[in-house]
Amino acid sequence: MIDNDASLRFALEAVLGDAGLTVEACANGSDGLLAVEARFGRIAQPEAQAGEAMARARPGLSAGATYTRNQWEVSFVGLSVLPCDQVDAAVTLSVPLVDLAKFARISAADRSAQAATYQQNVTAREVEAQVVQLY
Repeated sequence: MIDNDASLRFALEAVLGDAGLTVEACANGSDGLLAVEARFGRIAQPEAQAGEAMARARPGLSAGATYTRNQWEVSFVGLSVLPCDQVDAAVTLSVPLVDLAKFARISAADRSAQAATYQQNVTAREVEAQVVQLY
């Protein structure tokens, strides 16, 4: 897509250098720009935040266990008060019922991820327009 013409390459480097991009990164069009933007986290971070907000709204399960080895077993009248080998386990299930504020946060996170994608597209188009004007 990019010609080896020296003047075009010079124009590309002048425009892309201001944005912190390289000609090689943009050689495949918007795919190269998308890779550079994702590397800087301009798109990846809002998408991760949207996924995190959605994960908080889903049911959660946590489990834990402990094992205790006591030197002696203690018992009174046949009832073991402190066993020699003791295992304790706990399981917790958290199910959110209705949290309207959480749904609003999920919607805002999704909009933020969409805005980052749109901003990346705008940046790509601006770079293309500047290259065309300089060429």
